[in-house]
Amino acid sequence: MERQRDRYKPTKILDHVIAVSLGYCHSGAITQDGSLYMWGSNDSGQIGDGTTEDRYKPTKILDHVIAVSLGSKSQWSNYTGWQFVYVGIE
Repeated sequence: MERQRDRYKPTKILDHVIAVSLGYCHSGAITQDGSLYMWGSNDSGQIGDGTTEDRYKPTKILDHVIAVSLGSKSQWSNYTGWQFVYVGIE
């Protein structure tokens, strides 16, 4: 398992980002091509990759995403075509 490292200065982790959202201990970013990448704590499945394993690097989760909003242990994603997806604890 990859070990998490603290970052004390800005570190580029992803290219072509057009939007970001931050949750309690997880983050999400949408890139220019509409891909949703998520990373961070995943103890409640909030990353949306079907596991509860923490992700220390951006992990591609969905395509065709136009908006994302992260909560403390959840996420909402808006696909093109106005389909909404909820992931995490209800």
